[in-house]
Amino acid sequence: MAFHSNETYDYVGIVPVLAANGGFECALTSRDLPASRLPMLSGNVVRLVGRSPLLTVREAGVSSGDGARAKLRRHAFVMSARRMDGAGVRTATFHVESTVIEQLAPGDVLHLLCTDNGDLGVSVLRGGQLVMAIGPLAAMPLGEGIAVRWPTDLRDEITEVFRRRDPIYVASGLTHAIFPSPLEVRVGDDVALVGRSRRLVGEFEVVLADGATGAFGIPSGFGSICRIGAGSRLGATLTAQLLMHDDALETEV
Repeated sequence: MAFHSNETYDYVGIVPVLAANGGFECALTSRDLPASRLPMLSGNVVRLVGRSPLLTVREAGVSSGDGARAKLRRHAFVMSARRMDGAGVRTATFHVESTVIEQLAPGDVLHLLCTDNGDLGVSVLRGGQLVMAIGPLAAMPLGEGIAVRWPTDLRDEITEVFRRRDPIYVASGLTHAIFPSPLEVRVGDDVALVGRSRRLVGEFEVVLADGATGAFGIPSGFGSICRIGAGSRLGATLTAQLLMHDDALETEV
């Protein structure tokens, strides 16, 4: 289901010096909207918490856990609208596993995303290079030398092979059930097709979140990619599992 713009966001901010408990505050701006006030009709909402909200990161304790979720030490990301013109809600909060915060450094560029499908994402860049990304990987800013996409050209090539043998079979509409649809991850000259398994691609570990599949078991592309030795590989994987739940984003009007 597609979301309206008032339920989405695409923010960027700079990580400052972290407190001893990993907490910090920073300003966020919309990558695709100017931060300055624009003329608009009263009540017109352009982003979930406006164009330039404040981000507060703080300790959030250990999650309670249930049958589908493990107990995790978490930090909360709280985005607060500075003014309500152009904002749909006053605050929006999601959580990450705490070792993700421990790997941040002052000056890191932080990208926060909610797509029109409602998928939440976080990516961290350092000097233009990816540290880690969590969420809908094909939609996330990944820095220099990294690209993630759906390789639809491979599906077309496979379909053509079947069409030459029996065009009626291909036209039956069963191609999604027959052909796999992995995610293509390119790191420099290294290329890998990632399905439901953990893969190493160059200096990065790529993991698709458990259960992140759609019709016919086709992967959704929701998961994590983490530079080995820079980001928290386990933290990124656990955070992906947190963010993929429907109730991952808590809002206050």
